[in-house]
Amino acid sequence: MLLIVITITFFSIPKFFDFEKKQNLIKEYLFDKYSLEITNINSINYQIFPAPHLILADVKFRIQNSSIESTTKNLKIYLNLKNIISLKDLTAKKVLLIDTKLKTEIENYKDLFKYMNELEERLKIKNLDLYFKKNENLLFKLENISISNYGYKKDNIVGKIFEKQFKIDFKNNNNEINFEILDTGIKADFFLKKGEFKNIQKGTSEIIVANNLLKFDFEINDEQLSLTNAYVKNKDLTANFSSLIKFSPFFRIHSDIEVKEISEKLFNKIDLNSLIFKNKALIKKLNIKNTIKYKSKKFELNLVDNFSSYLNLAYGRLTFQDKTLVPGGKNTCEGEINLIEEFPRLNFICKLRISNIKKFLKKFSIRKNFEKDNLNLYYEGSLNLISKKINFKEIALDNSPKNKKEDLKYFKDTFERILFDEDFFGIFKETKIKEFILEII
Repeated sequence: MLLIVITITFFSIPKFFDFEKKQNLIKEYLFDKYSLEITNINSINYQIFPAPHLILADVKFRIQNSSIESTTKNLKIYLNLKNIISLKDLTAKKVLLIDTKLKTEIENYKDLFKYMNELEERLKIKNLDLYFKKNENLLFKLENISISNYGYKKDNIVGKIFEKQFKIDFKNNNNEINFEILDTGIKADFFLKKGEFKNIQKGTSEIIVANNLLKFDFEINDEQLSLTNAYVKNKDLTANFSSLIKFSPFFRIHSDIEVKEISEKLFNKIDLNSLIFKNKALIKKLNIKNTIKYKSKKFELNLVDNFSSYLNLAYGRLTFQDKTLVPGGKNTCEGEINLIEEFPRLNFICKLRISNIKKFLKKFSIRKNFEKDNLNLYYEGSLNLISKKINFKEIALDNSPKNKKEDLKYFKDTFERILFDEDFFGIFKETKIKEFILEII
């Protein structure tokens, strides 16, 4: 009992010290051993349990030789026995950061991991929010991160991304990285190539999202990420693509996509309303330019023979230009939509040119005689994706306008009743198009 009293008394002595007078000593230690440049400490307190340690509250600091700046609510320095009475020749057992916010430009993402890997002293960070920026604009953040450079968890990182728990495991001297977003079916493995590539990191990756397989080779440096030899495959889609993601001077993505195989079932699985409503904050930040191409196999009986599209998304506004070859003719469209509006409306201008009406109607098993073998249809209007309504501004058949109110209303009512009675992608169902054609010809 006496031993317990003596022990508690010994560990309680620092309670009476004024550690504020030791700030410079503590700052020098954290700089020399942990490369942390402390710019502000609100207060310093001493605690006995669970082990003797100092608590530095509301600390501002930056990592030496980097642009990474941070604030933390609690920086805990766990003391060795010899430092209980005196901080002279301070040598901490470990340092713990709790409730930390760290901001860094996207191109400096490697600095934090390099710092943790090269640091010889023991450091653990709990509940870290990591903000990735580009030119002071927030791109995305990782939340509630736990990371340590010692112990059995030193090669593991856990946290949250997009409100979902994730974990990262480093293996094979950090040349293999396993990433998983828990309870989502999203897993990714990255295999880094060994060697010196002059500030470029090269490797391969395999990503599984539910039942979707994505593979690619990559090269990354401070300014951009390049994806090549890439393909995505599932039971409804097979496509090859290449992408260039630039971090500087601002974040943008450019992709060339070639669709090899696609099933109608894929469109039935897309909930366009939820996709837009739940991701408006993310959509607003995206800057994407995509080209998409599809060519039907020679002996497949598809509605579309060939399709190409150019998409440009910036600040939530999507513009598009596409060309679709169908049996007997082609359809070209251009337009735009603001995806972050409360009720997004797709504005379009389209031209359908049929050079072989018999071939076109044969595709839909429609038998009807026409005096002419060609047809030109111009149609302009807008679609409300949420309320499933369409408005036609102008319709012209072979340069003959049909702009009377009753004509436009007839096409509007027929379109909504037959083509737009389900969702946006239902418009392109072959059975619906056939019914629509039979109704208006």
